[in-house]
Amino acid sequence: MSQHTPTTFGAEHFDRVAATYEPPRASNPMLVIAQTMISLAPAISSSSVIHDNAAGPGIVTGEILHHLANDQISPLPKIYASDISPAMIEQLKLKDWKDVEADIMDSQDLKYEDGLFTHSFTSMGIFLLPDAEKGAKEIYRTLQKEGVAVLSSIKKVGWVQLFQTAQKEAKPDAPLWNGPLAEEWSTLEKLQSVILSGGFEKDNIRIESCSATMDSAALGMFMNDFTRERMVALATQGWSQEETERFKVVLAKELKKAVEKPYSLEVDTWIAVAKKR
Repeated sequence: MSQHTPTTFGAEHFDRVAATYEPPRASNPMLVIAQTMISLAPAISSSSVIHDNAAGPGIVTGEILHHLANDQISPLPKIYASDISPAMIEQLKLKDWKDVEADIMDSQDLKYEDGLFTHSFTSMGIFLLPDAEKGAKEIYRTLQKEGVAVLSSIKKVGWVQLFQTAQKEAKPDAPLWNGPLAEEWSTLEKLQSVILSGGFEKDNIRIESCSATMDSAALGMFMNDFTRERMVALATQGWSQEETERFKVVLAKELKKAVEKPYSLEVDTWIAVAKKR
């Protein structure tokens, strides 16, 4: 896969897509991933102190609050949510959740004190950091002793197949593009090595897989003009202008079909649970 850079997935990107980042609840695979992460974490109580790291618009925070309401836990624990994107934090604040403190913050340089959190959740964010190991060290630093970090990472996403279909028609001899992340991130070993670099011990890490589905109709929001432009640039690196323009036309047709006649797209992830001893 093509190696991503901070300019591909930095704050600017997420500022541009923040308003349409979270699809409707019925077609949002991130909810299933968040729910699984919460189920694998130690029980959350009123005395917990929780971090939603690289929170985006607060998908994990929302699921935690939903879980606490179902379990009738009162008073609510303190939840801190942080993200490098000001627009994402603005979207989160619009939800007006009580007991949630949201701040603009780089996951590689968290401003929280040492040993603050009992739970730290990083959903689909660790692989986006320019220095994932530095991010893992910050997760470790801000956890209490016996605190637990739960991280999810992409194994495979089904929407890439639309780009591959367009590639096959526009430039059949081109190597198929497998998505914007480095190939190593599809492996369990990569996620484990990053967590180990943060300071966690191997015996205190377990990694499981989680699958969810995304309705192709939701691609209309996810694959907006800005996102598509970035992905097209990655998928057509080294192509001529004529080949790239042909690819754009075919991709637009594939996206239109996916929205008009919806089908399920798989989202496969790794979920790691790591305890700080």
